[in-house]
Amino acid sequence: MESRNQPLVKAVTVASVGMLTLSACGGNGDGAGGDQAENEYQACMVTDSGDVDDRSFNEAAWDGFLQSSYGNSSIHVDYLVSETHDDFLPNLEQSIANDCDIIFGIGGLIVEDLAEFAAEHPEQDFAIVDGNIDLDNVYSIEFDPSESSFLTGYAAAATSETGTVATWGGMPIGPVTIFMDGYVQGVEYYNEVKNESVDVLGWDPDAQEGTFIDSFEDVESGREVTENFVEEGADVVHSVAGTAGMGTIEVAKETGDVKVVWVDRDGCIALEDACDRILTSSVKNISAAVTKAIDRSYAGGGTDGSYLGDLSNEGVAMSEFHTFDTQVPDDLTIELDKIQSQIITGSLTIDSPARPEQ
Repeated sequence: MESRNQPLVKAVTVASVGMLTLSACGGNGDGAGGDQAENEYQACMVTDSGDVDDRSFNEAAWDGFLQSSYGNSSIHVDYLVSETHDDFLPNLEQSIANDCDIIFGIGGLIVEDLAEFAAEHPEQDFAIVDGNIDLDNVYSIEFDPSESSFLTGYAAAATSETGTVATWGGMPIGPVTIFMDGYVQGVEYYNEVKNESVDVLGWDPDAQEGTFIDSFEDVESGREVTENFVEEGADVVHSVAGTAGMGTIEVAKETGDVKVVWVDRDGCIALEDACDRILTSSVKNISAAVTKAIDRSYAGGGTDGSYLGDLSNEGVAMSEFHTFDTQVPDDLTIELDKIQSQIITGSLTIDSPARPEQ
């Protein structure tokens, strides 16, 4: 972890998802596919839930596509949106019809469908984000955000004024619960070393049970869950739910005394107008991993293999405190630096059944 007043995660500056210019195409499935020049390359992504403007997971992945496109005029990019599970197969089939050279499945919900589809199309290159598929034609990209969320949980406990914090998720799947496991254990570690008793609402890592809304897009349900937590005394809330997490942002902005731990992207970059309510973020460096996978495939590197992002390789990180920086004591920053080092060296371990295999 870097020193105070320096970003804890090195953010990649990218164009807004609304600026789909140059070779980036607009998600209608007929972008740069079809009659391509011989040296042109088409990289496509299929979301597992919602559009690319979710300020979180999908947007981070799409930013990676844009980076490849802006860096190489021969790389064209496009995406297809899945509203429900029933869209997965048609979108994958449409991507092949669009002459996509590599097709990314974005999210844990699409893993099984992509694995089956990729097995049926061994000559087609694929990649999966937030999953592992053991096929020669699939490049697997995974992260261990239990590590970054452990840090944010410790920070949440240290800055809570009520002695109660909370977390909730979109759906009870591994790529979600791994954040919640780390967050709760970070709070528990704070209690242990400080002899405190900060409570955590919304998740029991031992029972693997907690609060979910069965959606990554239902902002109103996200608001209701957050309001319930606030009524129970929570003043720091870690939402792990993509767009639905905007419900937590809304409550935090309205109350003025609730802080948010954002997910996947640095919330102060993704949600600049809400930065004054975002304590920190548990970041997965999805953009860089996706860009590297596209560029590798374009260069003929193939798709066999995998990538696991963790604290040691900056694949995950706790973001800086941004507007809360002056309110955070120097001692806390020093403690977080030490904890991060302990996690990296293995002297401090985090338990989560959702952690990817090393």
